[in-house]
Amino acid sequence: MRARRALAPLVVVVALSVGAVAVATAPDSTRIAEPFDVTGKVGETVETRLLDVEVAQVRAAPRIVLSYGSLFGTTTPSYSSDGVWVVIDLTATTSTESLVISGTTLTIGEFEYSPMPLPSPAIDAFTVGSDVPVTGQLVFEVPTTVFESPAARTARLAVAPPFTARLDEIAVVELSLRDTQQSSSVTIDPAFVRGGEQ
Repeated sequence: MRARRALAPLVVVVALSVGAVAVATAPDSTRIAEPFDVTGKVGETVETRLLDVEVAQVRAAPRIVLSYGSLFGTTTPSYSSDGVWVVIDLTATTSTESLVISGTTLTIGEFEYSPMPLPSPAIDAFTVGSDVPVTGQLVFEVPTTVFESPAARTARLAVAPPFTARLDEIAVVELSLRDTQQSSSVTIDPAFVRGGEQ
């Protein structure tokens, strides 16, 4: 009987300690409600509730050449960077009337980059019926030091609309930019409906 009484305070202390650890390590309500990632690799189709994404290839160059339109209000078809242009060729299919993926980001280590706005028709804002695959390119300007860093081996492309609902899904494609061969330039073409005319 005395042994049981002696153990009682110890049991209470252990229970309180376990409870404290559980509370400290449990995600808060904001994290629980955050969208979650559906992950894939280059060449795979990543399927989410509203969007299917397939990255065909990743290219890099210090210069991009537009085959259509212009940027920044100029008529110059080519644009150089002090860093590296990362060009991602992908096909996206939405279950809604319009394909809007302007919330897309490229994450390399602690750095996050948004795609450069391209002249219309661009894949990040393309009006098309639901379940119609659209092929196009996303272009990111990345500093050379970041592109050549070890973190570039585990880069992540998160393809998403500007606003994502709670507990929804985000298509994430894992990229190894360190394995991407650089060329002198990459041509940027208009987005088009796959199976239709470009």
